[in-house]
Formats: sequence, C-alpha cells, structure tokens
Amino acid sequence: MSASTVVNKEDDNIGLKLRKKERRLTEAISFIQETDKPKGDRKGFRSLASLILFISIIVVSCNMPVQNHQQGLKSHPPLFGKYVSSEGDQEEILMLEKDVKVTLEFSKVQTDSQNKSLGPHSCTLSILKAICPHPQFQARLMGDALLWIQLLPSTNPMTFTGTFYMPIEGRYWLDIRWYGCSVSDHRDLHRSLSKPVFVTSSSHDAIPAVTTSKIPISIFKSGFWLSKSRFMHEKISELKSDYLWISLDHSKSSLEIETFYNAKSRQGEESTVLRSEGTPISSEFGKLSNYEVVCWVGDASSSLSHRLFLSLRGQIASSQRPFKFHYYPVTDLDHPDKDMSSRRMSRKCKQTFVSLEELEGVSQIEYKKKMQQFLEKIAKCMHDETWSIWMMTVNSNKNSTRMCHSATIKSYNQDHPCNDALFELFDENSLPSNVRLFDNTDISAPQFGENIIDVASTIAMRVFAVIGYQVKTWRAMGQVGRKDGLHRGSKIENDPADTCSFGE
Repeated sequence: MSASTVVNKEDDNIGLKLRKKERRLTEAISFIQETDKPKGDRKGFRSLASLILFISIIVVSCNMPVQNHQQGLKSHPPLFGKYVSSEGDQEEILMLEKDVKVTLEFSKVQTDSQNKSLGPHSCTLSILKAICPHPQFQARLMGDALLWIQLLPSTNPMTFTGTFYMPIEGRYWLDIRWYGCSVSDHRDLHRSLSKPVFVTSSSHDAIPAVTTSKIPISIFKSGFWLSKSRFMHEKISELKSDYLWISLDHSKSSLEIETFYNAKSRQGEESTVLRSEGTPISSEFGKLSNYEVVCWVGDASSSLSHRLFLSLRGQIASSQRPFKFHYYPVTDLDHPDKDMSSRRMSRKCKQTFVSLEELEGVSQIEYKKKMQQFLEKIAKCMHDETWSIWMMTVNSNKNSTRMCHSATIKSYNQDHPCNDALFELFDENSLPSNVRLFDNTDISAPQFGENIIDVASTIAMRVFAVIGYQVKTWRAMGQVGRKDGLHRGSKIENDPADTCSFGE
C-alpha cells in the first residue's frame, strides 16, 4: 500500500469522524433545548444537570481535532446552521434557518467510494418564506482554496442554484451566509453555515474555467485563491498573504513558486502576489514612453491601487520611472475639479483607471447616473479611441457599504449593488468606445469584502498586464507618444489633452 493511499484513508477517517461529531453536537444541543425547557418558556436550561450536560458537549466539541495537514486552516468556522438529514455522502440538506434550506449534491470518485471528486458539485439555496423581496446571501469554498460559488435564480424565483468544482484536491469548508430578505445600509448580522468537504481525487481532466474576468480583452486566464501552505518554496515564510491568486493552468503543473513580489500600502500593510500565467505582463510594458502617462482617478480605493502599483513597479520594471504614473483624487462627482484643486489633466494621460468606492449616501440608480456622467467627462479629455479609460469594479464588502442603497437593478450574481449598476451601464453600450469595464469580481467576490490589500495587489498585477497590452497594440499600429506630439506612422498630431479639464 502506497503512502498516498494511507494518507487518503486517514483523511477519509478524519472527515467522517468530524462530520459525525458535528451532527451529534447539533442534535444533542437541539434535543436539550427542545426537551428540557419549561412549557411557555423557550429560553435557558431548566435543571443544573442539563446545563452541565450542555457544557460537557461544548467542551468535547472544542477538543475535536481539526487537522491542518498543511492546508492553512487555522480553525473550524463557527457552525450556526443545522444538519437536517443526510442521504449518505451524496446529498446533504442543511438549514440556515427554519425556512431557508441549502441542498448540496456531491460527485464521488466512484459510486462505492466515500471520496469526493473535484466536481461537478451543485449547491441549491431554497427560500421557503411566503415573501422575500430581496434575498441576500453569499457562498464560497474556503480552506485549501478560496473560491466563490455563484448561485443564480432558477425557474422558481425563490430558488438559487450553482455548480462548482474544487480547483485542487484537499480540504474545504463550504461557507454559506444568509443576510435576510431586505436590502438596507447595514447588514452586518448574518447566519452562516460551514460544511466540511474533503476531496481526495487527483484528476484535473474535466475542470472547466473556475472563475473568469469579463474584461473585454482576453489576456487573463481562469484562476482562484490558493492557500499559501500548498506551495512548495524555501521562502514560504516570506509570503505575506494567506491566499495567493494563481491561474488554474499553473496549479495543474506545479505548485512551486518561481517568482513572487511583496506589495506594500502607505500604512505598511503587505501582500504577496505571483508573477504567473494568470497575470501575463507583456515585455512591451518596458516600452511605455515618457509621454504616454498612466493615470489613476478616484477616492481612497484608487489611491491604494496606485500606491500598490508603484510598490511593485521597482520589482517588476524598475526602468520605468515613477513620474509616468499619476494619481488624481476625486470624491465629488458633481464637481470633480474642486477635489483636484482646479488642476487640469495636463499630464497627457493615455490610459486611465477609475475607482470610486466611497460615494456615501447615493442610491444605486444615482450611482449609475453619476458614473455615466463622470466617465463621459473623462472621455472628453481622452477623446481618442486608442486612449483607454478603465472603470474598476467595486471590491468592498457589500454588506457594510454606504452607497448604492435602495437597489432596484436585479442582481444575477449576488455581488456588490454598485457592480450590478456598472454591469447594467456597460451592457447598455451608451458610453464612448474607449471607456471599458475592468471587471475584477472573479478576484474580489471570494474574499467577501475582506483582505482588501490582497485583492488590490492582485488587481495591480492585472494593471501591469493591461498597460503592456495597450502599448503592444499602439506599437503594432505605429503609434507612440513623444515630446512633439502623438506620432501615428509618419504623421504627428498635436495633443489636445494638455488643455483639458474634467469640469469642461
């Protein structure tokens, strides 16, 4: 018997024991609470013996071993839901509350095997309430990988279903969070359910794209967040992030880290990113001229993106001087020049990245309208179709946001309500052709609004790739920005951006 077979059997035994103990814990607590309470009073314990029994159960459960097995799992996530029934290991039915049901259907390696395969697995959330106008929930895998599970509405408006694959064999928690049926400014309280899932299959043959960005240039491969404990590297202790973004193709071949960089914010927070196939940085990035300035426009989120980009620049392309990369603060979309102290866009911006996540008090419809007007203002300054304007999706936590309230745009992915507004805006094709959506929800959604530094640093790597892609496109058409103007082949054009203002 091989060592791997022994490990797999041990993993199976651990998983089965852990699931059984969890079920016993939930059932025992439910039994005590329902049978020992006095009639008419469903709070507290009636007898000292029952209280001692309850404490004993908690002590036993706290001493249950949670095997890390180099998986990066520090502890078992809290269990607030209840296991209702189990049909073997093929299907699990769980309750987030009495009228919110989750059904999980797992694929096995073989019919008679206890081992879960990499997929496909399915997850269905059913709302049994008579009225639930705005169901709010999130679902993801966490553990060896961090992966968003997209639950989409089915033919039944109160049922949401999604299919998912484990990106790599290992141990996972299925983390599902329920926030209720209403949309409000603050939805910090939630009920969550964590279901342990153990995958021992090593076959990668049938895995499709896990998550894919909707950026309208096909340079990013499908990827996911992988626990740093799964990497093989002598300097693994130097990795600043618990999870690192990696392309699916890269995870198939090797988990060795060839090159990694550490990004640092102005406050000293650090994050680690990989230079892998998931973020292809074109060699053309080094050919960006002094007169093809790249700009960041927006609030603190834009400032953070700019700062992390600059902290990576010296490690990736030290020959490119910092003066080519500028940040313009904007927080008031009605009077953007006021925020910019009446400074004009005199930096000859040829690529601009816009990020706004702190427009407090605006409704979803107002956000969409203001963003359209603002992007059109920037397009007047950057009127040439070869000068790209990228609108970044929102990365912050949708459940504590103070903007895009009173959501009326139907959400098909349970993402941030401002992103729903952006998706609808760009689907309408009403903006100039050089204004594009920079969709990073595949990176941000699995994080549930947490670990913003890790998310922003990974996106900064994409910005390097997009800039390089744009320079490559310019050079292919004979275009380059120089001191005497914009060169297109043998023609030289004056640069009108030198006298353009956002407010005009």
